[in-house]
Amino acid sequence: MSKAHDEDGRVTLVCWNDERDPEVRCEIRFVHDLPLNKSNPDVRVNFLHYAEYGPDGEIRRIMSWVTDLIITKENARWLVRGARARWKIENETFNT
Repeated sequence: MSKAHDEDGRVTLVCWNDERDPEVRCEIRFVHDLPLNKSNPDVRVNFLHYAEYGPDGEIRRIMSWVTDLIITKENARWLVRGARARWKIENETFNT
């Protein structure tokens, strides 16, 4: 996802404060129908980017994923939770 996508209005932004720590700001940005890479421009994906910011505005955590699932404002947080859970399961299972 590039700054150009932000400027042309293709990026959707969802923000909220963390329920466990209200001083932490969470942000999801997503955009649909991007080429996977330069070598495979015909393979189209949806890009999901998650960031957490501390009370001082410093970035605490950044993660991003590509998917073929449709991302909406309503399901973006669930997709992030699912992707994080999968990452945790894979790392804890395969690294032990």
